Amino acid sequence: MYNWSEKLPKELWQHIFHHFEGIESLAAMAAIHERFYKWINRDFKLMCYRDGIYRFKGETWAKAFRRIAVRLTS
Repeated sequence: MYNWSEKLPKELWQHIFHHFEGIESLAAMAAIHERFYKWINRDFKLMCYRDGIYRFKGETWAKAFRRIAVRLTS
């Protein structure tokens, strides 16, 4: 099966990630696809532990990090 993330080379994706503003945008991309998670190369688990962020069963650390604002306001 053809993967849509392969339409652009890794180097171009890295260039795109470099232009993102804020860690929330990177976390959103990391949550979209496992390949992006690896390419972004951020330790979201460590960041969550450091900030006291938990995750739900079946949730990635990137998704938990990204959703912290929603959890604090609900």
